[in-house]
Amino acid sequence: MRQFKKLFLSISLIFSVCISTYATSLNISDKPIKLTVYLDEALPFSGFNAKPLAQGMLVDYWQEWSKVTAINVEFKPYHGQNLTRLLTHDNMAIYSGLNTPVNTQNSLKSQAIMRLSSEFYYLSENHLFIQNALNDQRTPVVVGGLLPEAKLLPFISHHSNITYQESTGILALLTSLYRGEIDSILLFKVVDTPATLIEKLLPYLLSLSEVSADRNALYAYSVADNESLLTWIKWGIEKEQLVAKLAPLLESVTVSQWGVSKVTGRYLLIVLLFLLLIILLKQSKKQKAQHLNYLLGESLYPLIICGLNGKELYFTNTQAKSLFSFKKNKQVYLFEESKNQLKLSQFIKKMTHQSIVKDTCLNLHGVSRFYDIEVSAKRIHYQGESAWLCYFNDITEQVKLQNDLHKEREKFNKVLASISEQVSFISPQGDIVGCNDSWVKANNTTVLDATGTKEATYFNESQAKISAQQNIDVLAGEAFYAQEWIAQKNKAKKLINQSKLPLYDQQGKVFSILSVVTDMTATHLLSEQLKGESTQRQQAEKSLSQQTVLLESIFANAKGPVGVLDEKGLILAASRAFSAFMGSDLEDLSGLLQQNILPYERADWHDRQNKEIMKSGESITFEEFVFFNNEEIWYEVNKTPFNDPTGDFRGIAISAKNITDSKNQQLKLEQAESKLQRQSLHDPLTGVANRRVFDEIIEEYWNKAVEKKAPLTLLIGDLDCFKSYNEAYGKSEGNEVLQVIGHILQRKCVEHDCFVARYGGDEFVVLIKDKNVTHALRIAEDIRSAIESEGIEHSKSLASLFVTMSIGMATQIASDRSNSKLLIKEADKALFKAKSTGRNQVQVT
Repeated sequence: MRQFKKLFLSISLIFSVCISTYATSLNISDKPIKLTVYLDEALPFSGFNAKPLAQGMLVDYWQEWSKVTAINVEFKPYHGQNLTRLLTHDNMAIYSGLNTPVNTQNSLKSQAIMRLSSEFYYLSENHLFIQNALNDQRTPVVVGGLLPEAKLLPFISHHSNITYQESTGILALLTSLYRGEIDSILLFKVVDTPATLIEKLLPYLLSLSEVSADRNALYAYSVADNESLLTWIKWGIEKEQLVAKLAPLLESVTVSQWGVSKVTGRYLLIVLLFLLLIILLKQSKKQKAQHLNYLLGESLYPLIICGLNGKELYFTNTQAKSLFSFKKNKQVYLFEESKNQLKLSQFIKKMTHQSIVKDTCLNLHGVSRFYDIEVSAKRIHYQGESAWLCYFNDITEQVKLQNDLHKEREKFNKVLASISEQVSFISPQGDIVGCNDSWVKANNTTVLDATGTKEATYFNESQAKISAQQNIDVLAGEAFYAQEWIAQKNKAKKLINQSKLPLYDQQGKVFSILSVVTDMTATHLLSEQLKGESTQRQQAEKSLSQQTVLLESIFANAKGPVGVLDEKGLILAASRAFSAFMGSDLEDLSGLLQQNILPYERADWHDRQNKEIMKSGESITFEEFVFFNNEEIWYEVNKTPFNDPTGDFRGIAISAKNITDSKNQQLKLEQAESKLQRQSLHDPLTGVANRRVFDEIIEEYWNKAVEKKAPLTLLIGDLDCFKSYNEAYGKSEGNEVLQVIGHILQRKCVEHDCFVARYGGDEFVVLIKDKNVTHALRIAEDIRSAIESEGIEHSKSLASLFVTMSIGMATQIASDRSNSKLLIKEADKALFKAKSTGRNQVQVT
């Protein structure tokens, strides 16, 4: 009962504070002297004791209202009578309770005592679930709150699907929510009142849904025609003195939001905020460290982070691990090579009092070799501690690049020296910054003396001014070309072709001038001399023209391939048949290069051959096969070098003859000879080697085995009861069996790298080299099994229903103390034993 009393007083106070001021005109003469309040005896928050005296929350509320309004209040029990008739009989009476009277809505009028909004706080993933529970009123939901006996309020009592659990504080509610013991936290708030600290913090942590205050209001009821009574009740509710009277009661009955006293709660909140600040700071530091690790890990350069003593490594990125091997010791890293760790530690000790160190060289042992490492370091804070961030620069590669650059410069200098033209490089100030040997020779100086001197030093005064003006134009980006006579210091004149070009750097600025001078004096004098010989040349050209017509006539009427090439492979003249020889569909090949007509391999072969002919000065004759227009052609080719004694005109004359018919006859003859030779070395029936070849091969194998001191094995196989097979099935069938056996032996000998031959009749021999007895025995058994598995019927055999073979095997380590004949004898003994002990088996001596 006391809990219900506290609940109602709390709600009354909240509503009294928040309700807006009501202004109305009241006639003091109509003010009632006494108000009768009917109470439900069945409600736990109000009723009558045994005396009977009225007691409970509603009683306390109306007594406070009586003190504020100076209107006496009398309490009477409501026993379920007709409420309309009861209140009409006593026009100064009202009904006050939590339950709405039934079937009296039209005859009674109500006045709200208080309105409460219901705030549901829940986890975001439960949003749809909570909304369904509030809307359909069927989905069961468990809520927790701080208000005692809140389940008696109209909103909760009208929602049978809501189960309300009272808690001791907000921390207990949050714990239950995250554990899943409740689905939502339910807090009640009087409309238009300022939000509490909890109501400000919870929306940052949880999702919020709010239910209208109209669904959770408490009323006082009177008959509809007694409106003045309800007006006086409303006037009493709005008086400020009532709020002041109820405030101390609210403090005493409200459950502490923190589950402790308010003072303790404030201290607890400060502690929680302090702990939260520490957690956020640590999380921020952790995120910064993770971000730093990511940036360092993604760096293209080798980086490590080490302690102030250099003995512990806190971080190594992928690039550093590609250079050096590391091992992990608990939470830190160490160099796999201990000397590397010692050198780094000594380096760190030397820079103890510095914050930045640049370009210190260390020689460290890497994954595959030693590296010259240039180390730069900077002090940083890493995971709350002072540390060194070290950047490793592999200057071994830089040295290699410098060496490569030096080699490139040497190549450039060699190329520059080989140029016959006079080449020099001039700075924007007019200094010679480089030159080649031709320029040095023409100006009677040395490279060392010329470098750094003014270009004007090597000209007379007028020429120096002209050259200076040219340089100004070139520095402005204009190239200069000219042919002119210049006077040197020794007053000698020479005709030159001069080019001056601007050289640009990476920023597009001219940093130097390239000057190329070609001395044309000798060429000019030669030209003048040639002018005097013009008539003689015209006569020579006329004679040459006549010779050309004659040669063209000869080439046009030549039946075979005829052609003339210069020493570079240029076709000077060719007959029509020469096109077919070259594999080309063009009628005239004159003026084309040989390498542009022939396929690459053939062109390369002819080019090397032509160079050798020109070098030796001797003609050669050879045969060449050409495939042209789907026709195979054989040529007999003759190449003869020629050299014009009056000049440097050199080349090769080529003539060819079609020898396809004679070549085909020769090929047929060779094939016939090859067939005869094969027939003399192989058994004509089985296709394996004959006895003659075997006698040669066994001696060859034996001699090689003696040299290597290796084993040599001989198998002698004989078909079981084969004479009976011929008698029963005929010799023709017997020959077919021998052919099949020959094929089986050939296949198996290819598999095992052995030699097989027909020894005579139905006997075969197999030579196995470089195999021990066990291995050789497996090969012999494989051959015997393969013949039996062929399944050739033999009804007259005493060994099996099929054709089988008995095999004798002998193996010897070849030496000078024995010979191949003894090996054959031992194998023969083993064969005899195999046939005498049941056939279709392998026996070893």
